[in-house]
Amino acid sequence: MKKIHIRHFYATNLLKSGARITIVQQLLGHAKLSSTERYLHTSEADLRETIHNMPIYDVIRSKKKYADARFRRLCAKSTGKF
Repeated sequence: MKKIHIRHFYATNLLKSGARITIVQQLLGHAKLSSTERYLHTSEADLRETIHNMPIYDVIRSKKKYADARFRRLCAKSTGKF
């Protein structure tokens, strides 16, 4: 079983709840953003959900018949796979 530390849990849940990463950084007391990033855990499902909830996704889908496939390719490029 994977051991989860309270700071990792706290930071990840703050981010998922909508807190900006700079706020999480301040709450954890980090001087550098790179320190905060070590405490954040995101999954591929988190990335997909974020992309699909972007307002631009709906705009692109409504413009062209094949825009959804183009958007998927763009997402695949940025996330590694989709």
